[in-house]
Amino acid sequence: MFKYSLHTDRNGNRTIRITPKNGKKGFSIQTNGNLPEVHREAMKTRNGKFIPDALMIQEILHYVALYGTDRQRELMPKPISPIFNLTTKQ
Repeated sequence: MFKYSLHTDRNGNRTIRITPKNGKKGFSIQTNGNLPEVHREAMKTRNGKFIPDALMIQEILHYVALYGTDRQRELMPKPISPIFNLTTKQ
């Protein structure tokens, strides 16, 4: 399980903070360009707690599978469906 929250970084960019509920340190992803579904919803929502729908969660999982660090990939489960037609890193 993860806690999701929206923030604005010091440059004004929208970010989503992903924190595991097991107490491990989380990470942030800038939404603009990287996570279009999340960004679209983030622009309508204030900073703070955020509950993404299934499509947004899959978008996050695919992004982390492709571009995340080794640590981020360890924290997140593998994507379960090829919604975004992306290939994962080998």
